[in-house]
Formats: sequence, C-alpha cells, structure tokens
Amino acid sequence: MDHIHIYVILGIILIGISLGIFKWKHAQPVLKWIVILLSVTFLTETTAIVFVTNKLGYNVNIYKIFDMIQPGIMAAIFYFIYKNQNLKNFAIYSGIIIVFGSLVSSLIYHDASVLNNISVSLKSSYFILLSLLKYWELLSQPDEDDILKNGVFWFCSSLLFFNAVTIMYWVTHTQLQKFELAKIAAQLHLSANFIFYILIVFSIFLFQPKTSSEYLLDD
Repeated sequence: MDHIHIYVILGIILIGISLGIFKWKHAQPVLKWIVILLSVTFLTETTAIVFVTNKLGYNVNIYKIFDMIQPGIMAAIFYFIYKNQNLKNFAIYSGIIIVFGSLVSSLIYHDASVLNNISVSLKSSYFILLSLLKYWELLSQPDEDDILKNGVFWFCSSLLFFNAVTIMYWVTHTQLQKFELAKIAAQLHLSANFIFYILIVFSIFLFQPKTSSEYLLDD
C-alpha cells in the first residue's frame, strides 16, 4: 500500500475518531472502545510511516505489537456488544487466549523483516467468529429497531467483510504469489481497507447515546 492510500485511510480513521470524541460524553461503552481501537490503529499506522520515511528500520515489529493489542480491544468491544452473558464471557476469555497465542507466535517468528502470518490469520478468524456470533444473537433475540439503523450491525458487517478478504489475501499472497490472482487479491484487499473504515465511521454515526437506565447503572 503506497503512502497516498495510507493517508486517505488515516483521514477516514481520523474522521471516525473525531466523531467518536464528539459523541464521547453520552456514548455507550462499546462506542468508546471502538474509538480506542481507531486511535490505536491511527497511532500504529503513523508510527509505521515515520519508521519507513526516516529509515529507522523495519516497521514490521510495530504491526506485530498491534496484532497483540488489537484482539484484546476487540474482545472488550464485543463484551459490550453481546447481550448474552455466556457470549460476554466467551469474548473476554477467548480474547485473552488470542492475545497469548499472538504473543507466542510473534516470539517464534521474531525476524523483524517478516510479518507474522499466523498471528494475522488467527486474529482475522477470531474476528469473523465474534461477528458471526453477534449475527446469531441478533437472529435469536431480534431487536424491534430497524437493523440497518443499528451501529452494531454495520460494525460487525465491516469486520466480517474485511477479515474474510484479509484471509483470502494472505492465502493468495503466500501460496499464489507468482500468479495474476495474487495481484487481484492485493487490489481487493486495498479496496476492502477503504470500505472497512468507511463502514466503521458509519457505524459510529449510527450509535445512539446511553439511555436513562444506563446512566443510572453508571451511577
């Protein structure tokens, strides 16, 4: 991904962070965690750019650290997304396992010039599972509200779409690198980045403020 595409994506992320900060005071916990996720992503990408532009060394280790932090934040997000207590518990405990697994695989693949494909595939599969479980919960406990106006639905949809494309991209990148299909997958993955962050910003826009009962619980 060249710098122009990264800067556009960073601009989209910054819009999402700004919108989240604007809604922060009356925001539900899930929205606050999404803003934290975007903030960590923004910090990671800008740090990686600084490393490359100033020739400070490989920026792969920055992404390896991010790959260990991101599942923990995502587990917190889904803890608040789920309504079922068993699913909430699953989000937390599975998040701890994925973070630990990413740490172990990063120690195994410690070469600073090589991205940890196992960690990327592991967390992408995990995020897909979290999203599918929320779809299952929505089907088993349908809301009266229009699902297309539901920020959680769009957040999960963006996560499911992007991580499915990510897994496809890494499979073609590692196994079919010499074929034209790998180039097509790389372009699709680039487009998926734009769609992913646009949908997250859209989901932030749709998130409703806390209800009066939620304020009472906070007190």
